[in-house]
Amino acid sequence: MHRPARAIRAENPAALLWPQRLVDAVITLPDNYWRAMPKQIVLVGVILAAVAASPTLLRGVENYSADGVAGVIGPFIAPEDTVYTSQYTLDSWKRVRLGMQRTEVDSMLGPPQLTYSVDGANVGAETGARWSYSPGDTNFRCRVLLFRNGIVVEKHSEYYFD
Repeated sequence: MHRPARAIRAENPAALLWPQRLVDAVITLPDNYWRAMPKQIVLVGVILAAVAASPTLLRGVENYSADGVAGVIGPFIAPEDTVYTSQYTLDSWKRVRLGMQRTEVDSMLGPPQLTYSVDGANVGAETGARWSYSPGDTNFRCRVLLFRNGIVVEKHSEYYFD
């Protein structure tokens, strides 16, 4: 059944959210339009949408493994400003384990961007080192290791909101 677009506008409050030409075009389609659409066309559309979204989804899964849910959602809420050291890779970061020697870590990740003393924090570490930072002092992917006697005792990997 085809009704004039003006009558539908008054009945449909959602029409206020969309450009009127688009609303008129969709509303004036025949009632059987969507039922008559071949299932193959719908399937092709779903596949194309999945292929188009796959790089974002895969990147999200990879970030989840390092930064948790915040690493996936964070950049959508608060854009990141992360700078990593020149030899850093996410793959090498994931291979860092508690108990590794500082020399092993440096051979995998390269030298840290900053090394600092951990004083009086009762964290059981003597020094900290970071392989990422935010030049704009905003949101970034934090990569910090804490060492005691040259051995990794803590590993911090998170999406830091500022």
